[in-house]
Amino acid sequence: MPTYVYQCTSCGKEFENTHGMSKEPEVLCPECGARAERRITGGAGFIMKSGDSVESCCGIDSPCKDPKRCCER
Repeated sequence: MPTYVYQCTSCGKEFENTHGMSKEPEVLCPECGARAERRITGGAGFIMKSGDSVESCCGIDSPCKDPKRCCER
């Protein structure tokens, strides 16, 4: 489940809350109990890269012209 950043509408405290993407729960401030609003943040991301060398399925640097025949030797 994703983690969202919220800010209290009363005291201004920022905190995180985890819930499903399709839910819009009423989130209350852990400090004062007032309603909190979700803040829009830049989010986070990652890129997965393998340690293998860059080759196509045919073992050459460029991709196969006919994927049906790929890797046939």
